[in-house]
Amino acid sequence: MKFHTQTLKYNLSKLAPSFTSNTMVPICEFVKIKTEEEQVTLSGTDLNISIEKQFQGDIDNGANEFMVHYKSLVEYLKLVTDIEIELTVGDKFSVGIKAGKSTASIEGEDPSNMPKIGFNGTTSISFSLDQLHVMKNKLFPFRGNDDLRPIMDCLLIEKKSENAVAYMASPHQSVMMDIDLGDVEDFKEVVHFRIVSAIDLFNDKDVLSLSFNSNEYCISSESCKFIGRNVDEKYPNIQQIFEGYVPDRFAEVDRKELLAELKKAKLFSSGEDDKAILTFSENELAIKAIDPGYNKAYENKIKVSYQDESLTIAVSATLFIKALSSFEEESVFIGHMGAEDKPLFVKTEGQLNLSMPMRL
Repeated sequence: MKFHTQTLKYNLSKLAPSFTSNTMVPICEFVKIKTEEEQVTLSGTDLNISIEKQFQGDIDNGANEFMVHYKSLVEYLKLVTDIEIELTVGDKFSVGIKAGKSTASIEGEDPSNMPKIGFNGTTSISFSLDQLHVMKNKLFPFRGNDDLRPIMDCLLIEKKSENAVAYMASPHQSVMMDIDLGDVEDFKEVVHFRIVSAIDLFNDKDVLSLSFNSNEYCISSESCKFIGRNVDEKYPNIQQIFEGYVPDRFAEVDRKELLAELKKAKLFSSGEDDKAILTFSENELAIKAIDPGYNKAYENKIKVSYQDESLTIAVSATLFIKALSSFEEESVFIGHMGAEDKPLFVKTEGQLNLSMPMRL
């Protein structure tokens, strides 16, 4: 079978998320290459992520199927100039490579041993690459990163009536965001954060479909399929959190100005608790940080639009910086519930972030 080096190298690179270094199953170190005349299909899996990538070559290789060690082939192709290479299957499924006058042999495997890559979804919705980017930038920074609770590495997508909302929860911060899913039936599904690994697989013009079943999710286009395994654990009742904490006092602030002040305050806060103290008063917000251990302190005030009663509340500077950074708008609304032990919110139309307070 013959291939152009650059074409094969480029398409193999798209499978990289499915070849992780921590796989304990030897067969998962191999990529399956299947040819049908000029069409080539590459498949790889680490049992958590499976990727199938098709591309159209300009060489008729007939009908063939073989497996070759992924990392060895990729590393070899990096050292080969843009020439035509020939792959042949030899004894014990080893794969011979001929590039110009050079020859090499790489470990292969019986393609019948390849774990099955297939998907039958019960829910399917249209999706766009832009929406995947939005998830990566606005939702996944708030995942839990808790090895003992892998469900906190997942987001919840819910379509109810006319609204579609995506949620992400962690012990100290949560976020909800409106998403556009078009005219689809109501559903409620969980998706693991690994889905963002699919971003580099697709092009802006691709029409994508996102499907679910009880164990997996699949995002696919005409030429590519990304299948991820979900976590067998119940998702936290995050809707109840947002329904139970409803801010009714808001200050409109310049997002970049507040970000700059919080970054300064972070430098002067205690390394142990990373605390920033915010005091709301009429048309003013005071930002303060103290580190008594090193006799450091910072305080400044910025102008805001605020007419309610005064309140002092403490939050993690790092986490609140993360919350503000997930927005793009020039101004945002900082909301609270009039109590120092209730969450602090950042809100714009279509997005709401919740940060739990710290003890003053």
